[in-house]
Amino acid sequence: MNTSMDTTTLVCLTGRSPTVRSGDIAIILTDNKTLTDVAKGVELTYSYMEDPVITDIENNETPVSGGVTVGIIGRFLTSVSGPELTVTCNIETIIITVKKECKEVFMEKMLCEVPDLNQIINVTKTIPELVGLNFTELSNTLDFETGVKLDGVKDFESLPDALPNNTNTKLRLFPDPDFERLPDIFYANTWLQILTLTIPVKTSSPAVDS
Repeated sequence: MNTSMDTTTLVCLTGRSPTVRSGDIAIILTDNKTLTDVAKGVELTYSYMEDPVITDIENNETPVSGGVTVGIIGRFLTSVSGPELTVTCNIETIIITVKKECKEVFMEKMLCEVPDLNQIINVTKTIPELVGLNFTELSNTLDFETGVKLDGVKDFESLPDALPNNTNTKLRLFPDPDFERLPDIFYANTWLQILTLTIPVKTSSPAVDS
């Protein structure tokens, strides 16, 4: 078991369990004595749950700056803490991975925001063969592969490998929407206390809902 510690915190990485089970946590000190001085209310029971399983991914279109929601469908998704959506791109000899934690996690579905992909795009600008390609051409030339980090479960770190028949496991890139300047004068309905703004869109993005 891997551990890290400071004066107030001990972080332990759990090992693999052959079965679903629960038990009490025991901390063995350097002199082989078990730590028994525990503050009142501290929960020492630990449970191994079923490994999460991913069966589908919804939506594969994103603007370069990310932020759109991708639905991850599966089972036992709440068994892990802090799952992350990753996007990996292999550019010649360079492998770049960006990630973002999924904030809404339910037993059979996670809602994850696509991370900002500008770090990857900036690298493509240094490759002569890729300079000048638009985002559609980049999506056709490079694979923007999605994955999900699920604690010690490695099976879904590459969704194209885990779900080979699913066409949504590789992202399609679109430019960010571009907005024009707002007018200097706004009109408000003071009686209803409503302020309505109409923001002119210079260039829309197919990956962003209105």
